[in-house]
Amino acid sequence: MASYIVLSPPDAEAGAEALLVRDGFSWLAFIVPVIWFAWHRLWIWAAAYLVAGLGVAVAIERTDWDGTAIFMAFLAALWAGLEGGGQRVAALVGEGWTVRDVIAASDRDMAEAFHFRTVEPEARKAGNPVRPVLPVASVRRTGGPALGLLDYDGEA
Repeated sequence: MASYIVLSPPDAEAGAEALLVRDGFSWLAFIVPVIWFAWHRLWIWAAAYLVAGLGVAVAIERTDWDGTAIFMAFLAALWAGLEGGGQRVAALVGEGWTVRDVIAASDRDMAEAFHFRTVEPEARKAGNPVRPVLPVASVRRTGGPALGLLDYDGEA
């Protein structure tokens, strides 16, 4: 089960807009870290990773420490995969975004559904419309009768 960090922009009223960032390992950040950092506008991290990658390439070319340099490159990619989401959240908080909630859910759709189900009544009371930054995906129903033969809800 993954956890999702709910952020709201600096100019948004409480609960009116939200961005969910997955707090966990990112395969794209592991495989192509420079592109992942640049895509999420983490320019300093993209540049630092590019410079570090060039340094590793030079180390492989000029020394006989091929194994050590490749291991260092692997560790840097592993760090990007593990901490990329955290760096994204830190950058958004630095820009004035506010951390509103942390939600544990099996996938992004369930996290969005849970968040907007809990925020929507508060926003209606305040008279604010609920506008997600990303569209809320439809929630799949899990459990229930299987072909009308069983009434099993998925719990043991």
